[in-house]
Amino acid sequence: MMKWISLICFVTVLGIFGGCSESSHENYMSSAELQRYERNVFGFSQKGPFQKGSTVSLYEMDDSLIQLGNYHVTEVKDSSGAFSLEEISFNHRYAWLQVDGKFYNELRGSISDTKISLNSLADLGQEGGININILSHLAFNRIRKLVRNGIPVERAKAQAEAEVMKSFSFALDSVHFEKLNVFGDEEYDGALLAASLIVLSVSNSYAMDEIFDQLSKIALDIEEDGMWDELDTTKMNVANSVWDMGDEKRLERIRQTLEESGYGVPGLFDGCSNLTSVFIKKNFGSWHGGTNAFPSNTIVFVPSEKDVETL
Repeated sequence: MMKWISLICFVTVLGIFGGCSESSHENYMSSAELQRYERNVFGFSQKGPFQKGSTVSLYEMDDSLIQLGNYHVTEVKDSSGAFSLEEISFNHRYAWLQVDGKFYNELRGSISDTKISLNSLADLGQEGGININILSHLAFNRIRKLVRNGIPVERAKAQAEAEVMKSFSFALDSVHFEKLNVFGDEEYDGALLAASLIVLSVSNSYAMDEIFDQLSKIALDIEEDGMWDELDTTKMNVANSVWDMGDEKRLERIRQTLEESGYGVPGLFDGCSNLTSVFIKKNFGSWHGGTNAFPSNTIVFVPSEKDVETL
């Protein structure tokens, strides 16, 4: 009799543990399912706008921002640089968004003759569009380095974006770079347009592949310590080129080029001209007598006024 009681108890215990095991498995699966990020990823890819057919890739990254094996690829669908990736499903919150292709050169009024690649950090836990642009590109590897050094992703991203703004001498708070649009009408969109024109200003003296090489050097410099060093020759070349671009007639030609292109003139064009002037003032003087003062014929554009002020 005791043997039968012992056997019944043993079977009962097995049943209990078996049930717990099945329940735990179900809970584990539910937890894993809750960690999946499923959404459509859409936005604009801009230096100027990337052209139709440019490749857009989305790579899954873990919480340390290390690339994983899962990825999706699509193409820019029109000349505005717009793209969309439908029904993305990743196990992790962050992803590496990259565009590769030719873009509209707003200074020359033509399509670039070579391809370039720009990057952006995508937070799949946030709603809305995710854009790729010059600022998101310059912050991307700096964010990854800060995360490797133990800083949480959100803090690393905020720090890197603030450092990039400071590198351009823009006295603006940190902002989500992936939300900016060259043709937008918010204050920070003007900062993106200014940075885009500053980087592109050397295109009148260099071939496009050299411009991308300089952009890579800027990104590498910022990645290292969060600064685009003032004594860097790349910064000197850019500052000199922006100085040339600051001529009143030249800026009017840029405006006319944009009007004739069909893209239209960004609402903050005059405001971004003011920011390029700040960049010149902070950086150009370092190699010209060690002063930040402008020569007497320098034109500074003020966002709220149509007239120019000679300093």
